[in-house]
Amino acid sequence: MTRPASHWVTALSTAGVPAGQVNDIAGAFALAERLGLRPIVEIPRPDGGVARLTRNPIGLSVTPASYRTPPPPLPDSMIRS
Repeated sequence: MTRPASHWVTALSTAGVPAGQVNDIAGAFALAERLGLRPIVEIPRPDGGVARLTRNPIGLSVTPASYRTPPPPLPDSMIRS
């Protein structure tokens, strides 16, 4: 018998067993966005574009993470056409 993951999470949680659904990368980012965690930070690039990076998941009130520079561009040999 096959049941969706949501069924098992509900059944296990109701029984007092800690459980959570395992997400792929897209699912993890979607969940973080639904929870209001803002998982992506956008950093301006020198060429006028924007680099989208994973935001630091740890929020410190006195010394918050800062995002000062984008990553260097990839060499042409690494860019797929």
